[in-house]
Amino acid sequence: MLLNVGGQIRPIEIKSGTTYRNDYFKQLDWFSKTADVPLFQPTVIYGGEDSQPIGDHFLMSWREVGSLVA
Repeated sequence: MLLNVGGQIRPIEIKSGTTYRNDYFKQLDWFSKTADVPLFQPTVIYGGEDSQPIGDHFLMSWREVGSLVA
């Protein structure tokens, strides 16, 4: 999914797992390298409870998805 955030694109991927894995951002990293537009905080939405920044990325709990459009 791609969201327009103030002229930048925020790429988002949704995972069903409830535990964070190091490879969750693999596809978003690939997209970030090949995209020809400014990107803002690549984000993975997952089935877990905790949201947190991880490097230049953001790991978001499914419970906080509403904050993306609020």
